[in-house]
This record gives sequence, structure tokens and C-alpha cells, in this order.
Amino acid sequence: MSVFTWAMVILILAYGLIRTVSYAVWNWKNNNRAGSVFIMLVCIVMIALPAYILFFRT
Repeated sequence: MSVFTWAMVILILAYGLIRTVSYAVWNWKNNNRAGSVFIMLVCIVMIALPAYILFFRT
């Protein structure tokens, strides 16, 4: 995979992560603690799966 493709994937993931974390923080501030925790779990999966595919593909 080219460097440009890696950079684009990382930028797209970073943008999605920032938006999703800000939504989780908003939920936390509005006393929706369970929703915020599950959104953070989605963030972890959103980063873990592409990272696994990028670094450990065969």
C-alpha cells in the first residue's frame, strides 16, 4: 500500500474518531453515561480493526 493511501486512511480514521469522541463527551455531560461508554467502545473498535488489518495483513 502506498504512503498516500496510508495517510488518507489515518486521516479518515482520525476525523471519525474526533467526531465520535466529541459525541461521547456530549452524552457524558448530558448524563447519558451508558450511551457514552458504548460510544467509546465503538471508537476503540473503529481504531482497532483497521489498525489490525493495516499492520497484520498477509
